[in-house]
Amino acid sequence: MGDRRQPLSKAKKFGTPCTVTFTKLLMSDSDLIAQLKSGSGDSQWHDLAPHAGRDALIVVHPSLELLIVGEAIATDNAALVGKWMNGGLIRKPTLEELDEWSRDAVRKFPTLIVQPFVLISGSITLD
Repeated sequence: MGDRRQPLSKAKKFGTPCTVTFTKLLMSDSDLIAQLKSGSGDSQWHDLAPHAGRDALIVVHPSLELLIVGEAIATDNAALVGKWMNGGLIRKPTLEELDEWSRDAVRKFPTLIVQPFVLISGSITLD
């Protein structure tokens, strides 16, 4: 099978433009979900800070399931990801959140790794 890669067209909305590509996954939905689940768990801020430093942390509104968002990102579902972004349901953390989290050593965040991003579930104030 040839390499079926294409750029994530919406990547620039998560921060600075990037050249990251995602491989269109050639596996069943259940295989993808199983793979995503293996990259999920709870993380403390000291584990997440390096990802925030490289602008790869994405905050997911608690009304959305991390696995569903992760699947949409992994399969480059730009329409759905764009809808969530435009609705403020997924976004980059604010400077205030980053500062607050850095002072809270015991807080744990539900986390999902979807390389090169790390998704966390958190409270979000919608405007």
